[in-house]
Amino acid sequence: MDNKNNTFLIKVTPPFIADPERYGRLGQDAFAFFINGEKTNGTFVDIGCREPLRGNNTWILEERYNWIGISIDIEDYTDIWKYTRKNPFVQMDAIEGDLEELFSTLNVPDVVDYLTHDVDGAEPDRFDNIPFDKYIFKCITVEHDGDPATRAFQRNTLLSYGYELACSNVKNGPGRNCFRGGKVMEDWWIHPEYIEESARFKFASDELMFIDVFGQAGYDLHEFYNLQGAVYRAINADMVLYPYNLEKEQK
Repeated sequence: MDNKNNTFLIKVTPPFIADPERYGRLGQDAFAFFINGEKTNGTFVDIGCREPLRGNNTWILEERYNWIGISIDIEDYTDIWKYTRKNPFVQMDAIEGDLEELFSTLNVPDVVDYLTHDVDGAEPDRFDNIPFDKYIFKCITVEHDGDPATRAFQRNTLLSYGYELACSNVKNGPGRNCFRGGKVMEDWWIHPEYIEESARFKFASDELMFIDVFGQAGYDLHEFYNLQGAVYRAINADMVLYPYNLEKEQK
């Protein structure tokens, strides 16, 4: 037990390895939170979610700010998901599957606060599998890894549906004063009918490392990710430890 934070570490199965990184690796979750006016009780669609905790773009939104949504991945994380997340996971090939039918079945609202899209190895022209003609997303983070064809198709698609490119070619890596430059990873978009102009202006950037995108906008990522002792530590390949907060359960 962590006496300072009154948190137990409890064993669950099956054997997955946990990781301290429980947030978007480029601050995508922070972007969705701040660009939506520090919204609580928001909505999300997470396509290519991967693991429920490590490097996940929606966990902190769900856990801390009570956002609801669906997470989709071609890999099956069903077993570990039920131990770690509140909102549903769907195993599905998001490139070949019928997303419109899935959204309808799961009652995805017509206007969603945040879409995150990270589908590795997908052909550029399959980005249009998302039913943009039926659903609006207030903000979008989408990975292209700097590939010109993928980036061009994504941009043409989103521009045709009225989206505005807020942060282009967001890079990974530390601050701009680091010796090594970051790698171009993503574009971040907003829908101008739903995001205030002042917020769009603060985030407007091109080829900045993600930490500098937030610094320019006046936000401290370290403060945003201050999770106060929610410790995750795997001690071997046969068991995983997850936080169990005693005070929370006693309320």
